[in-house]
Amino acid sequence: MSDDPRVVDPGHAPTPFTAAEIRRGCPEGRRVTVRHVDPNRQSSYWTTTFAECGEAKTVLVNQEIDEQGKPIGEASRFTATWDELQAHASFPVEQTTITRESVATSLGERDCLRYDIDDGERIRTLWFATDLPGLPIKTQEGEGLEARLSTEVIGNEYA
Repeated sequence: MSDDPRVVDPGHAPTPFTAAEIRRGCPEGRRVTVRHVDPNRQSSYWTTTFAECGEAKTVLVNQEIDEQGKPIGEASRFTATWDELQAHASFPVEQTTITRESVATSLGERDCLRYDIDDGERIRTLWFATDLPGLPIKTQEGEGLEARLSTEVIGNEYA
């Protein structure tokens, strides 16, 4: 077993953040707004709000919104431990390349850890802003002009 707190599973690459870093970076009331673009270039939007944050876990509230930020339908709530949230960014080391990259985003230029994951069937790229522990600030499935799915954080607020 690794002594590195960023390594969740043997044979996996280090995660961009530890569970403790995610907990500190995602205080109760933090709301992240994301734009998702599907293969048909259609956009959808949602927010994730960290609620009821404790030492071991948090309640996440996900809400689909329209382009102006108005809620669509009912919000969903689920509980996750900080360790589970860290594990979402744990990928097999032989499939993962990690580099540092500065990325232009809707939130401005960000220093990021770029994770390229190639499982032989699909290629995913995730950019984690080093100053915003938690969700990747940007994701892409496919390469270059062949990108089929993408997401980008377009809002980050603290209560």
